[in-house]
Amino acid sequence: MDWLPDLQDLIETARRDGALSLNLNGRALDSLPESLGNLTGLTELWVSGNQLSELPESLGNLTALRRLDLSGNRLTVLPDWPGRLPALTRLDLIGNPLTVLPGWLGNPAVGEHRPGGPLDARAGDAAAPVTGAADLDAILDRAPGGVTLTSEDGARLLHIILNGDRSGLVWEGDDEFLVSWGPVPPGAPPGQIARDAEDALDDPWFAADDEGYFGDITEDDARRAGHEFLRTGRRPANIQWLDKP
Repeated sequence: MDWLPDLQDLIETARRDGALSLNLNGRALDSLPESLGNLTGLTELWVSGNQLSELPESLGNLTALRRLDLSGNRLTVLPDWPGRLPALTRLDLIGNPLTVLPGWLGNPAVGEHRPGGPLDARAGDAAAPVTGAADLDAILDRAPGGVTLTSEDGARLLHIILNGDRSGLVWEGDDEFLVSWGPVPPGAPPGQIARDAEDALDDPWFAADDEGYFGDITEDDARRAGHEFLRTGRRPANIQWLDKP
């Protein structure tokens, strides 16, 4: 085993300090110590860009873990324990030579807001559960400045800003911030997403208004987006989205 000399000290320091996040990216690690499973308060573990071909079973003790980044390693198979982590909402695997995927990875319920399940709606300092479109509309009617809707697992947020025809949306999902880029125009490709602002400005499906301003949507579109998030638990599809530059 070729650990860096400070790895155990780093883990012990994180345990002692009650760290919520631990970054072990790019350390040329070919294995991880079992002691990593003692960090039961971790919510994020980053081990990208190493040489891991297997993972210790003790990581199944990380019941608070919400994000696990295993990208850029040498994993050919995955153990079962990630599928049992109750808080896990994002698992990054890109750049591994995986030959088979475990059954739990195909379960659409893992890490997803339950379709039709309650959302938390917050307007200012007030928060309340929302279980249906009528509930949401009632809250929006009382909070003209808008509300923030949060999924049950806390991993997805939709900020609804109401301002007539200059309303807006901001989506935060799995550590990615995105902004709405207007209603989907007739004939636009389904699921249209531009990966950066410069590309979006050159894309005919993303057009500025007469004042050269992007991003405005109608209040009705904003409300429909909130209804869709409540119904599906996913980013609303009635709006085009653009990665925030």
